[in-house]
Amino acid sequence: MDIVDRLELVRKEQDLNGSEFAKTVNLTGSAYSQVKNKTRPPSRRFILEVCKQFNVSEEWLETGQGEMYRQKPRTLDRLSEAVLRVVHTENAFSDIIEVILEMYYEMSEEKQKIVDELFDEFRKRLLFK
Repeated sequence: MDIVDRLELVRKEQDLNGSEFAKTVNLTGSAYSQVKNKTRPPSRRFILEVCKQFNVSEEWLETGQGEMYRQKPRTLDRLSEAVLRVVHTENAFSDIIEVILEMYYEMSEEKQKIVDELFDEFRKRLLFK
């Protein structure tokens, strides 16, 4: 099974046709068709968008190793997804936020807990100013 087969598996698991799948990951239907027919390799941005939109493991999608899906998002992760939707424009600020959130998702639970505690401290200090 190669990356195109795994992309098709994700699409089918989401119960989407090719056009719907492409639209969800900000790709044209014809561009996705080219990827599906292996006449065009999937771009890095496309791979990252699939992983983000469908909570798919990047490692699994690219190599077939590991679990198909990442851990289910916690409350803070759902908030970060909402922030991403709001700032999902093509500018440097949104790109920085996206990278920070991707790094957070890729951290172990232990490291996420440390980051969560750090942000709790920030919040407390801001509230008591």
